[in-house]
Amino acid sequence: MAAAALAIPDRAALIFSAYCSGIRVDFHPPACVIAATIIRVPVNLCRRGQEVQILTCDGALNEESPAPDPVLVRAMIRAHRWRDLLESGAAKSVESISRTEHANASYLAKLLSLAYLAPDLTDEILSGTQPRQLMLKHISQLDIPLDWQAQRRLFARFRG
Repeated sequence: MAAAALAIPDRAALIFSAYCSGIRVDFHPPACVIAATIIRVPVNLCRRGQEVQILTCDGALNEESPAPDPVLVRAMIRAHRWRDLLESGAAKSVESISRTEHANASYLAKLLSLAYLAPDLTDEILSGTQPRQLMLKHISQLDIPLDWQAQRRLFARFRG
C-alpha cells in the first residue's frame, strides 16, 4: 500500500508524495507558498505494463469509465486465432504454432486457455471491467480450468 499526500496551499500548488517500493517521490509547491493543508489518502499503485495507476483502498480506479487492458485484449485475440488454427487443422499442434509465432510452447498453451473463458469473463476483459489487479502476467501463471464456474471462482480472487 502506498501513501499519497496532497497539500493544497491557498489552492495555488499541490504536493504529491507516493511511496512505491520504498522510494519516495515529492512534488513541492513554489517557494512563495508558505501555508499548506495536507490531506492524506491511502492508495495503491498498480502497474499495468508501462502505466502506473492509482487505486483507492477498495481497489477502485480513479477514472470515469473503464478502459480495456490492451495487453490482455491482444492476448485474447491471439488465443482465439490460435484456437481457430488448431480447430481448422491449419496448425497441427501447439508446438507448430509456437515455431511459427516464435513463442515458447508452454507459454502459448497457457495463453490458449483465454480462448475458452466463460462469456461473462471474456466480456469483462474486452470492456475493461475485469478486476484491475488481473493482468496478463497473473493469467499466464494460472491453471485456468475449462469449467466456467471454476473460472469464475478463480477470477474472484482478484476482486479483492
